[in-house]
Amino acid sequence: MEFAIATHYDADHIGGLDEVFEGGWYPTTAVLDRGNSFLPPLDRDHVQGTGGLDPDEVAALVPWGTPSASCPGSRWASCEIIEYFMAAKAGGRRRDIRPGELLSFDHGLEAVVVNAQDADGNTVNVHFPGRRDDCASNDLGVAVLVRYGDFRYLVAGDLTGEPGEGVADVEELLIAEVVDLDVYHVNHHGSETSSSVDFMAATRPTVAIVSNGRMHNHPWRSVVEGRIFSVSPRPALYLTNRNDSPGAWSDDPDAIADDDFVDYDGMIELAVWRRSYRVFRWRNGARLDSGTRFFIKPRQ
Repeated sequence: MEFAIATHYDADHIGGLDEVFEGGWYPTTAVLDRGNSFLPPLDRDHVQGTGGLDPDEVAALVPWGTPSASCPGSRWASCEIIEYFMAAKAGGRRRDIRPGELLSFDHGLEAVVVNAQDADGNTVNVHFPGRRDDCASNDLGVAVLVRYGDFRYLVAGDLTGEPGEGVADVEELLIAEVVDLDVYHVNHHGSETSSSVDFMAATRPTVAIVSNGRMHNHPWRSVVEGRIFSVSPRPALYLTNRNDSPGAWSDDPDAIADDDFVDYDGMIELAVWRRSYRVFRWRNGARLDSGTRFFIKPRQ
């Protein structure tokens, strides 16, 4: 493995990376993330009581945030964050990712960092009045556009785009770079904070993929029907898992990988060639069928 990228520091996005690194899969080139700024505060008592970690060692690892009651829903640094930082630092190749950074691989495969600022140097204020620095974890996430010939695939973690939901419109910065996507890995699992109508109108993906579980209404029915399906032609939507929550969308069994809640191992696979790609669903460790073929959009 040449690179590992942490889009942001939520436990469901970096949890398990420490086991990957410590299990012999530490990247040969770099572990990339957004750096140490605007981190959540550290709960020393919790650290000491969990996993036998030394709170002094953890406190010295990075400049953690400070406790405050001024941020509704503010969270302390999770054990997953701590374990990620310790494992990433131990390998000696952790560094900040840079806006516009291009990662090149064999056979013409590329990944470019397309957020944090746009081509004109414009940025979005994620620390608006009434919001603490450590409350903007999703807004500060890393967005990566994967390119292979004319193929375009965007993955951006929990990146935000709906100011009406109390978040910054970071998706706005990406629009010029991500028009006419082939595949959109849906931001924030299909949450109401992301995938704005303007963003969907610009990206116009052929395929949209949601990484989800059985909690939090992901993907939200209102987001799927009011935003993702507002695109014409309507994207083909795939889910890693069925969600029976009242506000969730799980209407098409043929679009869902894990439909039976066994082991939570639903997976969506992309196989890309020069002019087309196939989307496969996996359940219980095996492909469900021969996949669906889509053609790559031609580029100017």
